[in-house]
Amino acid sequence: MVRPFRFGVCLIAEGRSRADLVRTARRAEDLGYDLVAAADHVNLCSPLPAVVLAAEATSRVRIGTYVLNASFHEPALLRRDVATLDRFTDGRLEVGLGTGYVPWEFEAVGRPWAPARERVDRLAAAVEALDAPPDGTDLSVYRPLQSPRPPLLVGGNGDRVLALAARHADTVGLVGTTFRPEIGRMDLLDRDALAGRVKYVRAAAGDRDPRIDVLAKATVITGDRASAVVGLRRYGRALSDDQLLDLPSLWVGSLDAIAEQMHRHQEELGISSVTVMEHDLEEFGRVIARVR
Repeated sequence: MVRPFRFGVCLIAEGRSRADLVRTARRAEDLGYDLVAAADHVNLCSPLPAVVLAAEATSRVRIGTYVLNASFHEPALLRRDVATLDRFTDGRLEVGLGTGYVPWEFEAVGRPWAPARERVDRLAAAVEALDAPPDGTDLSVYRPLQSPRPPLLVGGNGDRVLALAARHADTVGLVGTTFRPEIGRMDLLDRDALAGRVKYVRAAAGDRDPRIDVLAKATVITGDRASAVVGLRRYGRALSDDQLLDLPSLWVGSLDAIAEQMHRHQEELGISSVTVMEHDLEEFGRVIARVR
């Protein structure tokens, strides 16, 4: 069964005011987005109150996190926070979790930067806490409105994270990047590598069928794809122009061309969810209108 497309926007602006968040959440809802999500970075506003405010400002759109750093949230308290947020958002909450990937943020909050193995262990503990059934020690406030819990997205790229997501999450979030030592930074995977990640998720999922989401880095609506890709080179320095233009994490071209490419990625890769960065809110909103 082919899932209908689902579109989300990740709020990442610094120095956010109440009025700005309210205006942005309402605009996303008007443009047809399905999810408005708050990022979890120490230089941004706290995602948990942002979720509540975004819910208060809207009526239809789902509200969530993209993604909480599991190392910054104790599992038992996260369980309480998620249940409370689900109640305060009238059951519209969706929870995104990840391992955290920015060393200086750990230092800024007084936590040592840990190797990937330890950060994945913390992510697994957070997922386990959210998945645990209520027992006699739970107070009513610990129980979300949605049963058995709000929908869960787990995002990442490595084998352990994707296997965890495949087994437990409703949505697997593909960040679509990897560290390339030859350039000393994160870089976009090419389409074949991304397809390999999807195949790995499907194998790990077994009888489960989680939704596949991809995090889009940029959207450029243009009739001149060849010229536009020059400005996107920073996202994939190890890739050719043709490789960049064939990725579901970069949407470049006319509205019709982007819509065609999106349907192709859905058919060939099973991608039925796209999350964009806030700076592409308006541009990608035009894509949503064309695809639907």
